[in-house]
Amino acid sequence: MRIRLLWGVLAVTTAIASTGWAGGVPLLLVGGYWAAWAWGVVGPGILVHRWVRGRPTTLVGDLALGACTGLVLQLAAWAAMTALGWQSHLVWWPALVMLLFASVPRLRRHFSVRPYEQRVPTGAAALGLGGFVVALHGVAGSFGSAALPPRAMAWYQDDLWNLGNVAELMRTVSPQVAQVAGRPFYYHWFSDAHLAAMSLTTSIDPVTVVGRLWAPPLLLLTVGVTMAVGHRLSGSAWVGAAAAFCFAVAPGIEVSGWFMPSGASAEAVNSPSQVFAVPLTLLTIDLLVSTMRRREPARTWLLLTAALVACAGAKSSVLPVLVGGLTLASLVALIAARHRLRAALTSVVLALAVVLLTQARLAGGQNGSTLQLFATLKAARPWRLVQDASAASGGALAGFGENGTGRVLALLVVAYLVSYVWLFAGVGALRRTDPTGWFLLGTGLAGLLGLLTIRHPAYSQIYFLKIGIVAWQLLALWGYRRSLETSRDRAGGRATLRFAIGGAVLGALLLALARWAGGPAPSVPPVSAVSASLQRSLLVATVVLVAAGAALLVARRRSGQGAFALVVVGVASAGLSAALVVPAGRVAASFGVGGAPALVMAGLALAAAALLTTAPWGRSRVATVSVAVGALIAVTCAVAVATPRVAIGKPAVATPTDPNLVTTDEVAAARWLGQHARPFDVVATNVHCLPTPTAPSCDARAFWVSGLTGRRVLVEGWGYTDAAQAANGRGGLRFFRQPFDDPALLALNDGIFTEPTPEKASKLYALEVRWLFADRRAGPVSPGLSGVASPQFRSGPVAVYRLTAPVANLAR
Repeated sequence: MRIRLLWGVLAVTTAIASTGWAGGVPLLLVGGYWAAWAWGVVGPGILVHRWVRGRPTTLVGDLALGACTGLVLQLAAWAAMTALGWQSHLVWWPALVMLLFASVPRLRRHFSVRPYEQRVPTGAAALGLGGFVVALHGVAGSFGSAALPPRAMAWYQDDLWNLGNVAELMRTVSPQVAQVAGRPFYYHWFSDAHLAAMSLTTSIDPVTVVGRLWAPPLLLLTVGVTMAVGHRLSGSAWVGAAAAFCFAVAPGIEVSGWFMPSGASAEAVNSPSQVFAVPLTLLTIDLLVSTMRRREPARTWLLLTAALVACAGAKSSVLPVLVGGLTLASLVALIAARHRLRAALTSVVLALAVVLLTQARLAGGQNGSTLQLFATLKAARPWRLVQDASAASGGALAGFGENGTGRVLALLVVAYLVSYVWLFAGVGALRRTDPTGWFLLGTGLAGLLGLLTIRHPAYSQIYFLKIGIVAWQLLALWGYRRSLETSRDRAGGRATLRFAIGGAVLGALLLALARWAGGPAPSVPPVSAVSASLQRSLLVATVVLVAAGAALLVARRRSGQGAFALVVVGVASAGLSAALVVPAGRVAASFGVGGAPALVMAGLALAAAALLTTAPWGRSRVATVSVAVGALIAVTCAVAVATPRVAIGKPAVATPTDPNLVTTDEVAAARWLGQHARPFDVVATNVHCLPTPTAPSCDARAFWVSGLTGRRVLVEGWGYTDAAQAANGRGGLRFFRQPFDDPALLALNDGIFTEPTPEKASKLYALEVRWLFADRRAGPVSPGLSGVASPQFRSGPVAVYRLTAPVANLAR
């Protein structure tokens, strides 16, 4: 009865979190979107995943792994039906899968609804739910509070850029750059294809899908698949639940009170591609682990191939990181596990083949990425205090070592490495005869290598580690579980519990000492002040690490196996505790809760996990404690959802001074054009920059015309084009302030608004331009424009004109 009641609380909390987050959207639309997810993603995915790999042993695994498979299938269905021009009927493609499985006797058994072999403990399920609420809250400020039409808008420019891409993918499988029509779109656009498919399936306006509805199902799926993969990897549902919670909280040891190393979180606000890529990456990790652990049939390899292709199109940083992990696993298998070498090498070859085949189309063209050591560190706050982050853009070590900044560089490198010391907890999962732990380790190392050696104009190299961190979190918690089991067997449950709790408390206290020693952020930027602060914090951390290493060495050489196992548990607990305390406090503060309760909750959660893992209790006692822990977490989540959140992104009401402002007149004109233009019509506009007035070297990231009209624009904002990113740093300007790479086309485009002539209109018509979107906030508009184009709509300073042929007749 208690368990059923708790599950009811969990279900209600989840519903409140997801529907309450979608403020301003009718509940009928919210429910329809979730129903479309169940019908178009989860249902067919479960059937196909069961056919490929059998029925998972838990409900969470069945739903989550099936839904990930459904995402892959949905992409294939969207591509096929859009290529045939049937995308308006996309809602019916799952019926084909259902009909196939229902009509073939051997497939019909996959509709089974019999009880599952295992149950996820209620406390573990509640912990996973807590991760979902925290993750959802992390993006709510950016999406849940952003204004929707017809109100004035101030969306983050990337959201409008994605909105234009979604509209483009609703009409074609060979997308062009929506903001610069006629150019092929080289990008990892599968997340936008998913949003396009959901809009087509539900008939919900893509503005509402992108602005409100897309994130909750994907975040819930990420939490679920993390729980499933962690459970399958380690044999413990608590490992999966803890990994799901860590996905949301983003653990990292921040020894400085004013500097946070980047890349610690797998989640990324305002990045649908990252949010979409994480569950697909976890599905791929689960498939790769299965192929390394046992001999899998051909259809498993077929699903693995499809998952790798989906990962390549979801985020271009995924496959290189996975290849790094597979390479390390292959080396370990070559040395100590030859019977698993063939599967590991086959996976490497397969992943590399997918990379080579998809590189040209899905990894971005000339995106300006170069090899440069420690380029990411130039975006860190300590570096920005002593030198401009955009300075010295050339060379392998550009900008470092100047003006005595070499010491700051060295300290930053050490700080980054120290922030991942919690990974020591994963040592228990590294076995010579099992390459899967080494695969997870290598995946994270490849991500860290990409972070420290690649330079992208927008610092997107952090996404290599954001993918790798997913594997590291699984490894750390799996290894911690094994270390607890080893210590319990060799030294007893009570001693293990004491070392686990003692290590956790000690880790939190030592972290507080290191942050106190570093002091506040320097008020003056000299190198000496910045270095001194980092040195004090890192000195404490170094002393602690040396002491921990010495304790491990002494226990290994002079004590028995039991003592060494206890020390391993203590050190691992200290590392995990130090990694969780500050992020947990940050999450609690974002909910309006003080840091002290967050610390208590983190300690209770760690103690409960250790207790449930190590205590030699019977099933009834474990179930009782599990229910109690689950109830505590569920109530906390419910209170958190009901608590007014601190907005992380743009405010709901756009202010006149906001550079991203799109006025009500502009929104109305863009929406009118979107309703009256044909799908493949091209629009010409004088809107290019943020803020709106066009000027030399302006921020050319105005994407709202293509986003809100849903139509291709001849030349809108060009800040994200390949040419702009390749020119980053030229003339001392960032990529989004570079001039347009085709001055003649830009002159023709802008000339129609300032000095309209029939000849210019004829040239634009030949370029498939059918509409002119003139905004006086962006620049002057000639009254003579109505002489070469037909006025269709006006709202304040914005006018929409229709360009027709023959243009010469209009001039007469």
